[in-house]
Amino acid sequence: MKYDDLEEYWLLKLISQGNHDAFWQLWLLHKDYLYYRCLSWMGSNHTEAKNLLSQASLKAYEKLPHYASKIINVKEAIKKDVQPILLVQSEAKGENLHNQGRKCFYCQSTHISKNGKRRGKQNYKCKKCDRQFVESYSPKGYATEMKEYCLNLHSNGMGFRAIERETGVSHNTVINWLKKVKIPPLH
Repeated sequence: MKYDDLEEYWLLKLISQGNHDAFWQLWLLHKDYLYYRCLSWMGSNHTEAKNLLSQASLKAYEKLPHYASKIINVKEAIKKDVQPILLVQSEAKGENLHNQGRKCFYCQSTHISKNGKRRGKQNYKCKKCDRQFVESYSPKGYATEMKEYCLNLHSNGMGFRAIERETGVSHNTVINWLKKVKIPPLH
């Protein structure tokens, strides 16, 4: 088991046995950390952070005794109690504090969370539809200008491999572009 210290372990044990004074002792151990987390979540608004912390303390006071014996990391357990309060507050205000207006690519829900990075882009996971998506999708393939340039080079008599050396576009790609626009290759 991982506990920040032995005192935390004994306080959790007392809380699981119904000792309410032990809850407040445990809360005081982590109050500063939680306040700064709330302050971060509330965009550095001290009043809203204090309000959130107050609501979180009541929620934790209500829920913690039920699962105190199973807790390994107190800070994470209390943060999990704060998250739903934060979502309700942000919905009531008509804003989304976690994702700055981002929506799920699939279901348009604003209940999303960061989920690592993929190919250098932020990856998100939707809490509603449970699907993953990246911050923004890049168009695949070559720019239209490059395609037109390569086709123009070919129509002016340049060979496929010469176009490849000139532009860096594979000769097979140029051939496929020609097939799509139905221009017969020069022989």
